[in-house]
Amino acid sequence: MFENQFNLICETINSGILILDKDLNVKFWNRWMEVQTKIKEEDIKDKNLLDFYENINSKILSRKIKTTLRLNSSTFYNSEQINYLFDIKLNKIADSVFYNMQQSITISPFDLEKELVVVYVYDTTLLRETNYKLKKSKKELEEKNDEFQRMINALTEGLIISDEYGNCEIINKYGKELLRLKKNTRIKEKKLLDFVCEKSKDLVKRNLESGDIRTYEVYIKRDDDTYFPAIVSGQVIQLDNKKKRISTIIDISNLKEKDRLITRQAKLADMGQMIANIAHQWRQPLSLISTTASGLKLYEELGKLESQTLNDSLDQIMLTTAHLSQTIDDFKNFIKDDKEKTVFDLNEIIQKDLTLLEGIIKTSHIKIVINRKNEDIIMKGYPNELTQAIVNIITNAKDVLEDRNIEERYIFIELEKINSYGYLRIYDNANGINDDIIDKIFEPYFTTKHKSQGTGLGLFMTHRIIKDSMDGEVVVKNLKFTHKGKEYKGACFTIELPLHKL
Repeated sequence: MFENQFNLICETINSGILILDKDLNVKFWNRWMEVQTKIKEEDIKDKNLLDFYENINSKILSRKIKTTLRLNSSTFYNSEQINYLFDIKLNKIADSVFYNMQQSITISPFDLEKELVVVYVYDTTLLRETNYKLKKSKKELEEKNDEFQRMINALTEGLIISDEYGNCEIINKYGKELLRLKKNTRIKEKKLLDFVCEKSKDLVKRNLESGDIRTYEVYIKRDDDTYFPAIVSGQVIQLDNKKKRISTIIDISNLKEKDRLITRQAKLADMGQMIANIAHQWRQPLSLISTTASGLKLYEELGKLESQTLNDSLDQIMLTTAHLSQTIDDFKNFIKDDKEKTVFDLNEIIQKDLTLLEGIIKTSHIKIVINRKNEDIIMKGYPNELTQAIVNIITNAKDVLEDRNIEERYIFIELEKINSYGYLRIYDNANGINDDIIDKIFEPYFTTKHKSQGTGLGLFMTHRIIKDSMDGEVVVKNLKFTHKGKEYKGACFTIELPLHKL
């Protein structure tokens, strides 16, 4: 009866079971082994295992069997070169990592008098593929993080990231050069105020306490006790439920061009917004990857990891990783200065802008309505500068919708081409701009926001980019319109740009 029960278990278990003597002769070969190896028990029983699998390392296997019998205890068979004992080919699948079944081998004593051992063969292919793909995803994320660090270090402005108490955490490469920090300087032992001249400290303290976006001129103290005048900008963002301050420093010791300063101020203010947006966008995908990986591990530990579950989970991880990667690529393009004019599609620029702003748009509960009247609107110019201009308009609309507590929030985007020009219209339902200031909104430093919430450079830069860089026109007017049977009013920005002549 015991033998029947043993045979029943061996034939129904979803793992390989074979019995060997110390000379590697096969005494038992269960149904799982038959199915996987295509070798019947009657063909291999009482024959030497090496006659069928000559590539097995007989020295290692024999030594493991002898050790198991001598110690009367289980041992594990591990090969340094390959992760299997039996060469079992797998069906070819497009995204397969391995061509051979990966195995975990346990050898246990079976009959000490007859010097027999039982060998358990476990299929670990799914687990090893999971570990491989997770490691690959982790490596890709680490590479993107390194790329993000390189981008920060490539900035021509000093950048300091600190906690809410002003303790420095990260200073980019140019920032260290500006501050003349020694190589052995411990960044985390420094405070923001350590780099501020005594006569500027009161001003900096007030701005630090406010926690709002501020741009102002101060004197910065280097680590060697020398000073230089600088334009600094600071913004507080939420990262992993902790407040972080991003501060930028522009050395204006030899700065002669006022327009260049204004341009960089606007770019840095936008960059701060983008970094905050990326922090928001990454939080949920990273949580999703962590949860999915933990779930796979739990399923494997419970012995319930199925191929479909694995594939679905890995597809989700890969998709999420690709989204994070694209976010960094879009941000990289946003902060990169255009050096030469390139040909681009206006539709693609809008899509990239919406990707960059995806986090804050969702957080603000804004619905984007896009009306593309033409598929290809091809232009030649500076796409990254145009991206900055459009981001400024959409961000402005978002702020007004929030400030005025509009319940149903819409931003409409229309694209079309007429004759030799392409047109982009962006309008909202925030009730428009007051008639007494609508003619001033493109002036530098003009803002309707509280001075702690904006620099007044966004729309000025938009106007300058469209006019000077893109050879176009931008106008604004109040517009009444109907959407889904309701009447609305809002500010409408119309951008006219020349089409590229093929």
